[in-house]
Amino acid sequence: MDEHFAPCTTVVGFIHGRDAFFLDDVHHEPKHLHLTFRGELTSSLCSISPSTDDFVPYQLSFFEVLAFKMEEIDFSSRRNRSSFAEIKQSQWRKQLQMSDATKRLSAMHKHFSLVTYDHIFDIIAKSYDLIITNIDNYKYEQE
Repeated sequence: MDEHFAPCTTVVGFIHGRDAFFLDDVHHEPKHLHLTFRGELTSSLCSISPSTDDFVPYQLSFFEVLAFKMEEIDFSSRRNRSSFAEIKQSQWRKQLQMSDATKRLSAMHKHFSLVTYDHIFDIIAKSYDLIITNIDNYKYEQE
């Protein structure tokens, strides 16, 4: 089967477009297997707008991260509409599983794709949490 992109359902619905995620910071905690992205989200590119403001702060964290990679968007041939998706039937995940001598890559680990304005990140992780804070400091959290 060919790999395909399934947009992730988040607290702000589906997120589409290169201009959706503006990235300020990436923080990797290898000891805890966490990867966190922070920046601003273009609320008009969310299917459920969290605010009437153009931009809202976000924090997107991944847990039990076993692998990730980054590519400048201008070097990528990937053209998917969703800014945040799970890649089903992932070739990269299959390659990692074949070389997994410790058998840490479980069926619960998924291949996520995050497209920011300048970069594409591929992440193999068990789960994620998206937190959005609008101008009134109301916190939208993934359940």
